[in-house]
Amino acid sequence: MYFQMVEVTFTDYVINIGPVLTSDQDGIIKTDFNRGEIVQIEFTIENAGNFSLTNALISTMILDPSNTTAFLSYTLENLPLEFFEELVFGYRIPLVGSAGIYTVKVMVFTDWPSKGGIGLDIETTAFDVT
Repeated sequence: MYFQMVEVTFTDYVINIGPVLTSDQDGIIKTDFNRGEIVQIEFTIENAGNFSLTNALISTMILDPSNTTAFLSYTLENLPLEFFEELVFGYRIPLVGSAGIYTVKVMVFTDWPSKGGIGLDIETTAFDVT
């Protein structure tokens, strides 16, 4: 028998996060919100690489104006070749939440960072709370 090892590099994984958009609960795209409103974070994920990815960690984090984590949510997804999907996460702004610019970060990792997972893509956007 003959075996050959093939080295896989992380450049073989090409994960694209589409534009990250914020909308209200009716899906109307907007960037200005009031306290108490629901913000939907909408984005697409595409596997444009050479390999499927099993249990990819897709994370959505929202930072308040003081850069404190206000929201963190995640899902584990299998990303087969040519995978393309739209994802939506929701966040209700607290009535006592800070006014100002909130930053949204959407990230895709090969695994949990605490288990050696490597970040494959990150996209950010922002919205204003009054």
